[in-house]
Amino acid sequence: MKGTFLSFDFVKNNDGDLKFLEMNTDTTANQRALDSMDFTSLLNVISSSNIQQMDVVYKPEIHTGIVNALSASAQRSGHITTFNTHVIDSDVIYPDSPDDSDSKFILRMAYDENAIVDSVYCKNSEEPLKLLHKYDSHSLAVPFYYSGSVEIDTLTTASNANTIPDVALKGKSDGAADVKFAKVADWNAIKIDNKDDYYITNYLIQDSAITNQAAESYRHYAVVYGSSLTAVDVGTSIQYGKLTLPTASVWSGSQSSNFTLDRKHYFEFSTGIVKINSRREGIYFTDRFISASGDPLRGEDVRVGTKFKTFHIEGIDDSISYYTMDSWFHAGTSLPTGSRITTASSVMDSYYRTSEDRIVYEIKPTDASVPFYLGEHTSVITYNSSSNGFSYRPMSEIDPDDDYLFDSSGSLVDIESANMIVLNQETGSFFTTDVEPTDHLMIYTEGQTDVPIAFTFHNK
Repeated sequence: MKGTFLSFDFVKNNDGDLKFLEMNTDTTANQRALDSMDFTSLLNVISSSNIQQMDVVYKPEIHTGIVNALSASAQRSGHITTFNTHVIDSDVIYPDSPDDSDSKFILRMAYDENAIVDSVYCKNSEEPLKLLHKYDSHSLAVPFYYSGSVEIDTLTTASNANTIPDVALKGKSDGAADVKFAKVADWNAIKIDNKDDYYITNYLIQDSAITNQAAESYRHYAVVYGSSLTAVDVGTSIQYGKLTLPTASVWSGSQSSNFTLDRKHYFEFSTGIVKINSRREGIYFTDRFISASGDPLRGEDVRVGTKFKTFHIEGIDDSISYYTMDSWFHAGTSLPTGSRITTASSVMDSYYRTSEDRIVYEIKPTDASVPFYLGEHTSVITYNSSSNGFSYRPMSEIDPDDDYLFDSSGSLVDIESANMIVLNQETGSFFTTDVEPTDHLMIYTEGQTDVPIAFTFHNK
């Protein structure tokens, strides 16, 4: 038996009614979403078919948290005796899958271009809206405008407050494209000007969300299985914008013509995550690595064979990869015995991403004179007091009240602040590389802090 793991996104209008936005495979889940998941119904379906083997086809970068939660639930159920995982690279669109049989349940989380639900309805987010309209169910969806082989227009022309966009512009046939937001003065003009490249939806938001100063959306997870495409609910969570809603008007200049909001507003009005093809990892161009001789080293100067000071964590070797590091945990307030500063060489030129999304994460140790800047998805080793142990933590999840860095001797270092910064314009790039055999890069801190911090993160 085969099943597909899907997510469905909704927003509430001002009447409190949920309206469908889009659906996705290759869908991820933050901790809030993971906490909402309950796999009991799915496991009961499997059990009722006398199946004891479960195979999961997934991408570690996206699905590790979900797979771990499912595995734990399957183990607790006592019915699943075999739980197999099949790792798919993040850029693969035609994933291999184990042979189907009546004795196992194959759950696919990875996107598959061969599957219609993926290549049509998930890849092209306007298609489910068109389908609902075709079957006279457009009232279930966000009002939208689409022009192509057919023209559909269910948009309402009521404007939101000056602090809130009126519409969202979404690229046609490009599920990886980020959303643009606009204020509307001329509804006919915004349709005509964007009909070739975008479909348009009303930007729906409840007054309660405005009062709470946070954009909201609802993500529902389900597994669709069998020849009849039966759906089993897994969980629903509320997603919030990363930044609070603005309190001042977002119009620029005259309000007599349509206005597309600057990219810097994206994280005020969107509750989405950065797409996998836009992940930013490593140090920002303003910071430096440490050469083997102890000198600062620019990211753009890294070449194959460049020697670095790195940090060796005892017990971590190549078995802990870029894709599986989320599972590593070391209990206690001390690093594993034998952890130390060492040297290693790069096996690739510097790998970089531009700051296209305009997001930089700032972290300032208590004794540092200046903060340090890294990409959102950079996995830094920290001690977490709540879990009483060391683990890899993305910059976006570091909590100054709960997380600690460590110095060259392994002693804990307080974090004064950790902030997300939105740039007014795209500036600079993020740099990382692959150093062997230690896999851990360090940030140059000499003269910038009173404590010799071993500021350590996992390489590409």
